[in-house]
Amino acid sequence: MKTADWLRRYGITLKKSLGQVFLSDQRIAKKIASFVPSGSKVVEIGAGAGTLTEELAKCVRKVISVEVDRRLEPLLRERLEPFENVTLVFEDFLKLDLTEYGNYVFVGNLPYHLGTRIIGKLLKETSTELAILMLQKEVAERITACPGSKDYCSLSVFVQSLCDVKVLFHVAPSHFVPNPKVESTVISLHPATRSRDPEFEGFVRRCFSNRRKKLINSAKISSKLLESLGIPADVRPENLSVEDYRKLFEVVKAWRKTSTR
Repeated sequence: MKTADWLRRYGITLKKSLGQVFLSDQRIAKKIASFVPSGSKVVEIGAGAGTLTEELAKCVRKVISVEVDRRLEPLLRERLEPFENVTLVFEDFLKLDLTEYGNYVFVGNLPYHLGTRIIGKLLKETSTELAILMLQKEVAERITACPGSKDYCSLSVFVQSLCDVKVLFHVAPSHFVPNPKVESTVISLHPATRSRDPEFEGFVRRCFSNRRKKLINSAKISSKLLESLGIPADVRPENLSVEDYRKLFEVVKAWRKTSTR
């Protein structure tokens, strides 16, 4: 039975307030699941109507599928009844305690308006080694952008400073119910061992607060500090690499400590 048929069967109308755009193509679900190592334990972010959940259940050891919309419970329990390795959890993922799922693989078709918040939660609260996530294409482009490009921003630096990021494939609107107005992109995140530093995040955000200005003006960094790292004094925020930002943050932090003594 197709996803649209399942929704009609239970009389479920999707809510814009929850950003509900459900994957409906089993072939795309199977392709996403193929990037998850067999035998993994998986947390699925947003079960939706169970299209991706089915394919995950066929190839991994265990699936914890988290869904915020209780109206979907009867549909999901019937559709997933054949799979003993699936556990349904009806909670808001952003409020869920992820402590016990730290080493799980995270997979999901993320609500467009919550994608960056969900990624932030994963990087802050888990020690996962892999996440396979579908996002609005424009957000994925910002996350994976290279220095000097128009999409390169503080989000690019945050995520790339903690993860190896890769674009896996793009998904057209026709593969969803209802059809969204934008394309989607599936990416993989392989978090590195570096711990997340809120001070670093704040520093990078300040640097990008006005990307049209030179860095010495937008972040009030002296030209001498930049030159000590071999960075031109007239550089703009979008022209520094992630590694440049790491080095600059450490130098600025050390300078602030000595200047306040």
